[in-house]
Amino acid sequence: IRTPLMMVEQSTGGLYGVLTHWEIVSLMRHLGKPLEFYVMPDAYRHGAHTTQNPRQILAVQQRAMDWFDFWLNGHEDPDEGKKEQYVRWRKMRDASSHSASP
Repeated sequence: IRTPLMMVEQSTGGLYGVLTHWEIVSLMRHLGKPLEFYVMPDAYRHGAHTTQNPRQILAVQQRAMDWFDFWLNGHEDPDEGKKEQYVRWRKMRDASSHSASP
């Protein structure tokens, strides 16, 4: 994998849902590759079904849009509530650019 990767856990599998992704998450982090593992807000409160809550769907879609806009266009949303995600993503970008081979 040579590109920044965002994974979203939006099932209600609880700890099992998170652990199903853990191998790729841990390998990407070990290799110093940019990876965002995002767990949908309140994923574990609404029973075992496909996501239908509009607030949750919007949160996942907004995070994906922010991720692509940051990595593809270099843009950051000025919303103060998103400040931490951009700090984290800048660190990933800086670390990956230092470890990139020619």
